[in-house]
Amino acid sequence: MIISMCDRYTLYSPVDELRAHFGVPGDLAYRRRYNVAPTSTSLVYRMGDTGPELVHCKWGLVPGWARVLPANKPITARSETLALRPSFRSAFRHRRCLVPANGYYEWTHGASGKQPYYIRLADAELFAFAGIWERWEHAGTTIDTFAIITTPANTTLMPVHNRMPAILNVDQYQAWLTGGWPELLTPYPGSMRVYPVSARINSPEHEGEDLIARVASPQTEVLPQVRIRAKNLSAQRRQEWIQKAIALPEPARARFFCYLAALLYAEDPEARRYWRLVEDGKITSVEQLVSMYYRNPKRLPLASAEDDKP
Repeated sequence: MIISMCDRYTLYSPVDELRAHFGVPGDLAYRRRYNVAPTSTSLVYRMGDTGPELVHCKWGLVPGWARVLPANKPITARSETLALRPSFRSAFRHRRCLVPANGYYEWTHGASGKQPYYIRLADAELFAFAGIWERWEHAGTTIDTFAIITTPANTTLMPVHNRMPAILNVDQYQAWLTGGWPELLTPYPGSMRVYPVSARINSPEHEGEDLIARVASPQTEVLPQVRIRAKNLSAQRRQEWIQKAIALPEPARARFFCYLAALLYAEDPEARRYWRLVEDGKITSVEQLVSMYYRNPKRLPLASAEDDKP
């Protein structure tokens, strides 16, 4: 079972780094956050009346045309339907923003319960999600709100969740803010780090750097999710994934092929073992994976009999 996606993230870079990264001078009231939750206030970068600005907005979009504040405020918007849905299309056309972040959390659900994971970029401490914002005004009350755009997950994130936030490179910021689409809203192609963290993140009341500390590999299994997806995975789709995976850097390629093996042979305990070895950092390349596979007398039948050569 896959539960709600990207409903917590972090923003803890020093204020000087934030100003330098987004090119916004001046004072900035800001505190570091390791557990930004829906309905809370966080920073967004947008084009204001007097130029670029970093401002505080509430997370959970409220369309300007809403007569009353809705009980359920969307925190994410799917890239595939962004331009079509009434709640998002006006903001998509006229009020785009960047949501600064250092990382975000996702959960898997298995026999042992929910397990949170922390996800960050391998080569950047500070980055931005693509976002949209709205201004709601009623009876003298003005509230600025935002939502984060999501895309299908990349191969690194697929075992954890089937979607991910739209992460932009610095050289894509201006294109997004000035109307670029849809080539910007694609699964993030770079290397990412994913690791289990404490269940303390489950409560929005908790804060602090300890929330992003790695914990021991969880007992919660990703494979029950994998089995569900395997039923609808066509041979053509597998081949497309393999072609894309060839160009991935290590260790993302090894992670991908372990995931593919699990998809094909989810009931085999060896699939679990390979996946855990990648998660624990004991397999960091496709070459290691292949070598271990051929040395294993109980190996998975990943090749046909005539091609199955050491």
